[in-house]
This record gives sequence, C-alpha cells and structure tokens, in this order.
Amino acid sequence: EGLGIALDHQRCGPQVTTTTRGTVFVTSCQNEVTFSDDDGAHWQKVPEPAWEVGFRHSWPAIYPLGPNEIGVVNNVAPGSVQIRFGTW
Repeated sequence: EGLGIALDHQRCGPQVTTTTRGTVFVTSCQNEVTFSDDDGAHWQKVPEPAWEVGFRHSWPAIYPLGPNEIGVVNNVAPGSVQIRFGTW
C-alpha cells in the first residue's frame, strides 16, 4: 500500500529532493542514493553510495546544488557531519 512503488534500496528516515531538470533523488538511513528520471515510475541505485556504512540511524539529507550536482550530508561518525558531492 501507499503512494508509488517501493524503493528497494531505501529504509527508514527518507529524504527526497528534485533537481531543476526533474530528476528525483532519495536517500535514507540505508545510506544509499536512488534516483528517478520519470517521476518515480522507475528507480535506479547510484552504483557507489556516498558512504559505505550500510544501514545506520544516521539520518542523511540530500540537496540539489546545481544543474547536475547534488550533495549528501550525513552523520557518519559520532560528532562528524560530512558532505559528499556528486554529479550525473
């Protein structure tokens, strides 16, 4: 049940952003990034996660920074907030 289709690579505390080009990006406490170029009809996992920590209650956030750039902010270690940048 719910809206849309299930996001296989996401779990707990989702964060969503949409770019000016219409690409939708999602991250969650699974610490993976998935994206859709067709309004959520199909989702693809980014090949490499921003952090290889697996599932952790780290509550990441994702932000569009430019036409082809996003930033993922995360609490990867106690007291250590970091940001990683990616382009597509």
